[in-house]
Amino acid sequence: MEVLSLSDLYKKANNKARTIFVVPLIRYNLKKTDYLYLLYQDLIETKGNYSVKPISVFSHFRFVIAALFNKDHILHYHWLEFQDLRALSAMPYKLLCIALYHLLGGTIVWTVHNLTPHDRRYLNLHKRLHRWMGKKADIVHVHSVTAIPMVSEKFGIEPSKMVVLKHPDFPAEIHSTTKARERFLSFFNRSKEDIQLPVLLMFGQLSAYKGIIEAITIILSIDLPFKLWIVGPIKKGQDKLHKQIMDLCYNDERIVYIPKFIPEDRYPYLLSSADICVFNYRSILTSGGVMMARSYQRDIVAPYMGILKDYQTDSSVSLFETDEDLYNILQHKLTQLNGKS
Repeated sequence: MEVLSLSDLYKKANNKARTIFVVPLIRYNLKKTDYLYLLYQDLIETKGNYSVKPISVFSHFRFVIAALFNKDHILHYHWLEFQDLRALSAMPYKLLCIALYHLLGGTIVWTVHNLTPHDRRYLNLHKRLHRWMGKKADIVHVHSVTAIPMVSEKFGIEPSKMVVLKHPDFPAEIHSTTKARERFLSFFNRSKEDIQLPVLLMFGQLSAYKGIIEAITIILSIDLPFKLWIVGPIKKGQDKLHKQIMDLCYNDERIVYIPKFIPEDRYPYLLSSADICVFNYRSILTSGGVMMARSYQRDIVAPYMGILKDYQTDSSVSLFETDEDLYNILQHKLTQLNGKS
């Protein structure tokens, strides 16, 4: 089933609900780039039929207490996973609260963002965890019809339990390319040399699952003028990746590496600077980065996997299946870009 809004999804889950408990916390200070804020934006800003209450790890007991008194609420859970032993230690408490809420008759909506955790750790445990959550959830939310058979097979969830609501769009403030590059580089006191060259951009939290080193190796083998921008904070536990990128930077001046958190007001300049946004995920179901690049009308090169397959007829998106495909697509696009300059 497909719906056009969260309100429609919640009416299907529990028509009596007036309060939506959301896990994890919504980042209200990032109104243009935070997935959760953009997903709930209409409900938050209109203050209509629903009251949105974000819940922290330590506040899970709140939705359990609410279930003791009435049923006019929904628990909407996102990213039920852990990255390290510290996060794992909190999981029994989370699962206990979810189980009690379910036992007391509470309504659960679970959004599936990934089929496996990005860092590929504790895969069997995560699979068991997600199969358990799939049974407890009244509705499983996915972002595309394409995801339904994948999620159903992976977690043993009946397709009839799934509801499709598309990924929220990102608001875009597009600037002229040259001025955007000058402005963005000035934020970090970086050289403005060669800003007329084509720019390939890899952005967002930097982690090995994004296939960054593999993509850099392929890109640097292309014998054409370009700049490769790698921009974003290094994810926790990814020090090895940071060192690998730094080593490559020392040997090739075509790389512009800015391993820093990018404030929201600088994203318009970052995205406007790119000719091509490159994604090389090793595994992915849904990509917020691709959605943002599409909002900024950038040319996109991404793998043929997950719901990215939906974009195969989009003229601005080129999908690849092998490293050779990636090389050929980028060489073709860079040839065209250098021909224009």
